[in-house]
Amino acid sequence: MASALSRSTTSRVTADFNHLKNIRGPTGVYRSPARKRNPLAAKPLDAHPKDRIKWWNIVPGDRVRLVRGPYKDSNRIVEVLSINKYRNIAMFKDLSYPKKKNDPDAPAMPVQAHYSNLQLYMGKRSSHQNPTLTLGVFATRIHMTNPRYDIRQQRWMWDRYAAATSPILPGLQGEGGRRRRVTLSEAESIPWPEIPRKQYPPANLHDTSKNAVNTVTWKPMPPNVNPLTREILPPDVSATSVNFEETYIQALLQNRLSNLSPSLPMEIYLHEELSNPHSRAKKQKRWQVRMKAKEEERSEMIRKEMLDLRGRKRAVARREAIFRWNAKMKHDGKEARYRRWVQRGGLERTSKRSIRKARKGERRLRRLRNLVLQVGTKNQVVPGVETKTN
Repeated sequence: MASALSRSTTSRVTADFNHLKNIRGPTGVYRSPARKRNPLAAKPLDAHPKDRIKWWNIVPGDRVRLVRGPYKDSNRIVEVLSINKYRNIAMFKDLSYPKKKNDPDAPAMPVQAHYSNLQLYMGKRSSHQNPTLTLGVFATRIHMTNPRYDIRQQRWMWDRYAAATSPILPGLQGEGGRRRRVTLSEAESIPWPEIPRKQYPPANLHDTSKNAVNTVTWKPMPPNVNPLTREILPPDVSATSVNFEETYIQALLQNRLSNLSPSLPMEIYLHEELSNPHSRAKKQKRWQVRMKAKEEERSEMIRKEMLDLRGRKRAVARREAIFRWNAKMKHDGKEARYRRWVQRGGLERTSKRSIRKARKGERRLRRLRNLVLQVGTKNQVVPGVETKTN
C-alpha cells in the first residue's frame, strides 16, 4: 500500500484503471469507526476508491494555476510535473516547499495540490471589451467527449472542452455578460500537451549500425523451386505441399546432400522439429483435437445405444450411454496418468525403492542372526537356560 501511495506518474495517457482498485485488500477499511472515537487518529493518505478521479483532464505537461490552498496565486502559472491518481493530487515543476533549517542539503520537495484546487490555463485571448488588451484565460469547468479505447495505442482517448472560463469568453456569455450553460459543440476545444519523444543516447562502438540492421542476409528460394534439388515445381504443386523436412532428413542419412547449397539455413527444412512444441497455440490445438475426439466418441456411443434400445426408452438409453462414456473417460484418464508416471521414471524409482527396502530387511535379519547374547547380563534372557531368581 505504501508503494501505491507514493506512485506518482508523469504519463499523459490513461491506459487502465488500476488506481480505482482497493489497495488495502478485501478487508481494508476506509471509514474506520475508530476515527469517530478518536479524532486524533492518523488520517489515511489515499482517497476512497469511489472518491478517486477516473478521467483526468489535467495531466503532466499542462499549465495551471492554484486557486485554493496555501500556495494559491492567481497570477502564477505552473506546469504539472506528475500526478498521483490514488490521492487525487498533482505536483508541479519549479514550485517546491521551503527547505528545513536543520537540513538545508535535503532535496527540494515539489508542492502538492488537490485536483479541485487547479484551473487549466488555455493561453492568452484578446479582451472583448478592449481588443488591444490580452488576458490569460483559465478553464473553470471542463467537459469531455465519450471516451473510446484505441487498441493500437492501448490507451483511452477523448477530447476535452472548456465549458466555463475565467474571464468569460464572448462565446460563453449570456444575458448581462453572465456565464451561461453551453453545449459541447459550443465549447472551445482544449488541446492535450504533446507527448515528448523518447531521447536515445548517441550510438557508439557497442551499438549495431543502421546499415547492418537493414542489410538483407537471408534470401529464401522462390516458392516454385525445390530447395533440395533446385528443380522447378509444376504449376499445380506448391513448395508448401512438399515435405522438405522428411526429404532433408532422408538425404542427410543417405549422404545425398551434394546438390544442397550450404549457404541455405537449416530452419527452412526443420522448422517443425526446431519449433517449440509447448507454445500456447500448439497446446491449445492439441487440446481441441482431444476434445473433438472425445465428443465424437460420445456421439458414437449414444448412436449405437439408440439403434439397439432393447425395450428401453430413448432417454434411458441416452443416459446409459453417457454413463458408460463417463466411466470410459475415467478409465482412460487413469491409464494416461499411469503412462505419464512411467514416462517420468516413476516405475523405475519405485523398483529402486523396493530393492533398497529388501536390502535393508536382509541386513536387519543378518544382524539378528549374528547377534550373540552373553549369559548373566542384565535385561537379557537366553532361551533354554534357566536363570536363578532371588
